[in-house]
Amino acid sequence: MTKDNIPLIERFYNKIFSRKTKMPEKDWDSWYTHKINKKRAFLGQETFKNERYYNLILETIKRVTRKTSFKGEKVIELGAGSGLASVFLSIDGADSTILDSSLMAIKYAKLNVSKIRKESLILGKIKYVKANLFDLNKSVHIKNESFDLVQSYGLIEHFNDKDIKKILEIKKSLTKKGGWVVVGVPNYISPIMIYKWSKGKGNERYLNKSKLKSLMKEVGLKEIKVVFLPYVYTEFSPIYLIKMSSSIENFLGRMGLGSMYLAFGKK
Repeated sequence: MTKDNIPLIERFYNKIFSRKTKMPEKDWDSWYTHKINKKRAFLGQETFKNERYYNLILETIKRVTRKTSFKGEKVIELGAGSGLASVFLSIDGADSTILDSSLMAIKYAKLNVSKIRKESLILGKIKYVKANLFDLNKSVHIKNESFDLVQSYGLIEHFNDKDIKKILEIKKSLTKKGGWVVVGVPNYISPIMIYKWSKGKGNERYLNKSKLKSLMKEVGLKEIKVVFLPYVYTEFSPIYLIKMSSSIENFLGRMGLGSMYLAFGKK
């Protein structure tokens, strides 16, 4: 650690990758407009890899929460992203809500969902809400203690500790008693993340397992568990290799090379 408490690995990554940042970190409308214009959605060659990635998230959620199905349960994703984490829970029977403050992020998620519906996949109900995460009391669409699972991926690492705790407290307030809070953050030693950041890195912070556990414990969550997502191969791996060596990838992922940490806490 340095005197300002920034871990050495974070300082190193910021130094070698920050100059390659392609989008203003806070300009999410521009970021998702870029994705839409480049057709970076659930299309073409990326279909197999996206299905694999989000199925792994769903399988991990089921394993940790000990659920066999999300049929009839209400889930919400804070920070739209691609919306696909919500989609795969919806395919499993959940009633999903996707929330973001960026209109273009919601539009991007809708495009992905529309593509999947055209593929004749059966989806549960999916609702979209444009709202500021830190000002949800003004939203008539979101009520406290109304969700069985509250999830986010690639969100909290963009904030300082104080704001992360606020986000976790908000997530906890949205969760029913006995429900789950799920947080996904990038793993700094994953070859996937190093590859992606070589093309452009924002202000993502380094959050390790112990830090995640500590933050979740501070807001009163219980049965806290942090696991690796066993997703190691991606853009630089041909599909035939992924299919042939999925068991090797699973082993490498569980050994610590997976792209994300998934942190779970029960209310």
